[in-house]
Amino acid sequence: MAESKRVSLVVQSEQTIADNLPTAMPDAVFVVNGQTLTTAQVEAGYKLHIANEAQLIALRAQLRNAVSAIKAERKLMAATTIVVRASAASSLGQTSSGFASLGFEPRTRKPPTPAVKVGAIAKGAATRVARHTVGPSEKAKIHGTVPEPAPAPVTPSVVTK
Repeated sequence: MAESKRVSLVVQSEQTIADNLPTAMPDAVFVVNGQTLTTAQVEAGYKLHIANEAQLIALRAQLRNAVSAIKAERKLMAATTIVVRASAASSLGQTSSGFASLGFEPRTRKPPTPAVKVGAIAKGAATRVARHTVGPSEKAKIHGTVPEPAPAPVTPSVVTK
């Protein structure tokens, strides 16, 4: 944003010069980079630069709008591709030539590396310890016992004569 403000100030300054130079210095001759320029040539140069800056500002605005539009399009197309792929996989099958003709490749599962397998085994054992669980063979050895009901208290019967 600071760049556009700076350009805007420069353009405003150049516009003031271009508007007032012919009346303030009508017969002046300027030497710029070893080249001699009349007031009319300098004025034309300023006006050309101002027009080019205005065109550049308009192009930047068009580019911003185009970038915003393409971002929305890309999101839509990515979602569409996911749906088309899933539909083609379910109706044609992932290994069919029709599926391949759409440019899709069947999904392949990457086999786990030995290091990942060792880590998974260790993690599973740690989880069992943490949860106090046992495997199937240990479970088979565990049998519940039903506690015997407590005997009813014996109360002596009192016989009165």
